[in-house]
Amino acid sequence: DVHSIQVDRTAYTQRLYTDDPQLIISGEGFNVVGNRLRFSNGLLGQNINYTTTATTANSITLRLVPGSFWETNIQHLPGPLTVLAVDAGQGFVPVKPRTA
Repeated sequence: DVHSIQVDRTAYTQRLYTDDPQLIISGEGFNVVGNRLRFSNGLLGQNINYTTTATTANSITLRLVPGSFWETNIQHLPGPLTVLAVDAGQGFVPVKPRTA
């Protein structure tokens, strides 16, 4: 069921600087073959801003592309990185705004 996709809130336990090389998103219902993510700040995958390096049913590991930043708007810092939706193969499913 695509609606069983969830993203855990990790902003209080996972500190992320704008140029940290890696981010782990935890949750449930991810596709082990691949997922697409929609962030509130417009980050793009497929080696534009980040690439996915590992995926399990409960986590997605992202690596920041050199020269990119998780957040470029200084007015939003410090602040959370918010995942809005996940596409686990059947289209984007809203996951409630969750901070990764």
